[in-house]
Amino acid sequence: MTQQRKSIYRRGAENGLVMGVFLSVLFLAMANSLEIAWLGLLSMVMMLGVPFLTYGLLRRSYRSDLGLSKFSELWMEGIIIFAGGSVIMAVVALAYMRWIEPSFITTQVTTVAALYREAGETGIADMVDNAVARHALPTPAEVAVEFVWLGIFSGSMLSMLMTLLVKARRVDRM
Repeated sequence: MTQQRKSIYRRGAENGLVMGVFLSVLFLAMANSLEIAWLGLLSMVMMLGVPFLTYGLLRRSYRSDLGLSKFSELWMEGIIIFAGGSVIMAVVALAYMRWIEPSFITTQVTTVAALYREAGETGIADMVDNAVARHALPTPAEVAVEFVWLGIFSGSMLSMLMTLLVKARRVDRM
C-alpha cells in the first residue's frame, strides 16, 4: 500500500505552525530581554537556531517524499513555512505591543536614542527623540506587518539555501 503524498502547501502550513510558535517565543524573549537579561542570550541562541529548524523541517519533508521532491517544491514549502510562521508571530507581537506592553515601541526607540547618545552620535539621537516628540513612530499594526514582510523575504532566501543543503544529501529509498 502506498502512502498518499501530502501537498507542499499542507506540509508548509503544518510546519508553519511549528515555525510560528518558535518565532513567537523568540519575539517574546527579545521583547523582555531588557528586563530579564538571560532572555537576551536565549534570543541569540534561538536566532541562530532558525536555519537549523528550517533545515530540519525541509529535510523531514524531503525524506517523507523519498527524496523525490524537486528543488522548487521544497523552496516553495519553505516560503509557506515562513509565511505562516511570520503571520503567527506577527499576531502574537501585535497583541503584545497593543495590550500587554502598549509603550513597547516608544520604550525601544528611546532606548536606541540613549545608546546613540552614549556613543557620541547626538545627531542621530536627536533625530530619534524628535520622532518620538512628533508622535511619528509606527503603530503596533504597522510593526506587525513589517514583521510579516521581513519574515517572508528573509525566510524565502533562507529556504532557498536550506533547500540546496537538503537536496545535497541523498535519501535511502527503502
